[in-house]
Amino acid sequence: ISPDRVLFDLSPLPSRPSHTDHNECDIFDLKKVIPFAEDVDLSSAASLVRFLLDDRVDVKLVKGQYLVELQRKEKTWLRRQEVPSHGFVTREEVERWTPAHGNCKIISVSHVWETREHPDPLGFQRDQLLEILAEKGFQPDNCWFFIDFMS
Repeated sequence: ISPDRVLFDLSPLPSRPSHTDHNECDIFDLKKVIPFAEDVDLSSAASLVRFLLDDRVDVKLVKGQYLVELQRKEKTWLRRQEVPSHGFVTREEVERWTPAHGNCKIISVSHVWETREHPDPLGFQRDQLLEILAEKGFQPDNCWFFIDFMS
């Protein structure tokens, strides 16, 4: 993951046959789920901000400092419903966000689920993510994350 880029692929995914007999989920085209997604230009900060602020979009970015708090308390990632409000980036913070001013980087985290019930039951992925940030010189308080389990 390049911390300088927002990773959110809105391009249609290739179709694949359904494997319902194996309880697999089908890959879906995001533009069918979010019809207005084709209007989003993720190379534009203004377009990304409009997308994140759109009432039809139910995405909350997780503050990097909250991930540090979880690590310090030896807690694993929480389901979005369980994350306290201070763990999320506020609407006002998103409205003020511009990458040109060197404030927060938005990072999309792609990860495997280690168990069916929880993606990171032992906190290994959380720890690795924070370690990589430190190695790259990023401060957690200057990073916002899209993490599917929490966002």
